[in-house]
Amino acid sequence: MNVLHINNTDMSGARFNGHDMQIELNKRGYKSKQIVMEKSGYNENTIRLINDFEEPALHNMCIEYETMLSVQSLIYPYGWRLLEHPEFKKADIVHYHLIHNRFISLTSLPDLFKAKPSVFTIHDPWIFSGHCVYSLGCDKWKTGCGSCPDLNINFKMEKDNTSMMWNIKKEILSGLNFDIVVASQYMLRMVKDSPITQNNPNVHVIPFGINLDTFTQDIDREKVRKSFGIPPDSFVLFFRSDSSAFKGLDVIKRMLDILNPIKKVILLKFFTQAKNMT
Repeated sequence: MNVLHINNTDMSGARFNGHDMQIELNKRGYKSKQIVMEKSGYNENTIRLINDFEEPALHNMCIEYETMLSVQSLIYPYGWRLLEHPEFKKADIVHYHLIHNRFISLTSLPDLFKAKPSVFTIHDPWIFSGHCVYSLGCDKWKTGCGSCPDLNINFKMEKDNTSMMWNIKKEILSGLNFDIVVASQYMLRMVKDSPITQNNPNVHVIPFGINLDTFTQDIDREKVRKSFGIPPDSFVLFFRSDSSAFKGLDVIKRMLDILNPIKKVILLKFFTQAKNMT
């Protein structure tokens, strides 16, 4: 079986964007490739869709026009280029991931999904909304958007075309046959509550999981604490240090302001970045 993964990039989010999955599939005897717009790793089964010379100018022009018109994922030509790609033609199943990051036009999805059995992992709520990646408490995504309370939330829009974009998504996706994968019950509820996806019967909850070769209990807890200089009786709080409103750092800060600990608290924070690796 040939499985093709589609994502805008390979290494950023490799654990869940198809990159690591294609590696594991190949280890298990399947044939798997990944096609991306931006390749930063060196895996031989990851293929960059555009070249380094002529294509960036076209891509930047598409970004500029969409910004000027206040639309999203409508004019990029790369979906139709995928249709002609040799790896797409060989694929038995095509698995789409983060395809809305200035990559594939929504209008190309009918051709793509009809050409091959398709799986779409919905990583964030952008597909349910008129423009935003997360609604941050707004429920207009349930009723068609319009009169957006915050056009500056990613992905930013200069003019309020949120109702138009919502209706385009509904018109395109409601008529397609494809499987939806989400990683949490939260995202499952959004799929079921959204008029754009609620009629799709093929919805699966598959948690992303973790690599048990890396995150394992088969280690000496006290030795690990000692190697980091962490006292054995302290409470450790591990979190992502990211200024994005979507990542919850503000919640951590508010919690620390009201925390009244009964033991020493150690804060471990990490930053994310793409890594070059196989």
